[in-house]
Amino acid sequence: MSRNLCTDRCESCNYRLLLSDIQGKPVEFRKYGPYPPQMGVRFDCQCGKVYFVWYQRVDKYWGNPEDAYKDHYTRPDGTTYPNKEKGRFVHKTQSWQGKERVEDTGFFRLDLSYYQTFNDEDSETEGEPWYQMLGEDEDTRLENS
Repeated sequence: MSRNLCTDRCESCNYRLLLSDIQGKPVEFRKYGPYPPQMGVRFDCQCGKVYFVWYQRVDKYWGNPEDAYKDHYTRPDGTTYPNKEKGRFVHKTQSWQGKERVEDTGFFRLDLSYYQTFNDEDSETEGEPWYQMLGEDEDTRLENS
């Protein structure tokens, strides 16, 4: 069992979730065990399935940032792969010293979990999720002081 379905499509009707579908919805936090809470929203699909949609920020790490523009890149173990993200998720800037550099911008994806259970296993029973963080959680929040 995992927390996510690893997709942004409804399993019943194959509807692809858009950012506009969840814009303006109330934010919820879901937590499982000792792991940090996940921020997301409830999404009611047109076919009747209900999902918890959460945001995942992903960084694409380049050993050498200039590799982002090459057709192939080589991992530290020597294996070579085609660069499917050539020129994506990076932009050129200048350092404070005036030198040109390439920065990783990262990207985000929307991921679905079943709303009732907050995992990848469907549950026919309606009800509250296994855990819903409604207040402060001292174990997972970093206070600025």
